[in-house]
Amino acid sequence: MAVVRTAKEAVAVAKSFLSDAGHTFFLIIDAMEENGIWIVRALTLVGQMTIRIKADTGEVLELKRTGSLQELHKAA
Repeated sequence: MAVVRTAKEAVAVAKSFLSDAGHTFFLIIDAMEENGIWIVRALTLVGQMTIRIKADTGEVLELKRTGSLQELHKAA
């Protein structure tokens, strides 16, 4: 894996990982870097997912469901 330097690169890693995990439909809503970890959030058919990516290796550390669609709808 390669170093992830930009949000665009982090989004590309997240998109590939989401596709490999079986998520066909998703929308990336943000990407931010904190302390060497890229945090990318995406809306999927099952809710909001958060993908944590190690910046210096490009390794995906975590894929976690962080909100259901119902919870997101109530917050809007």
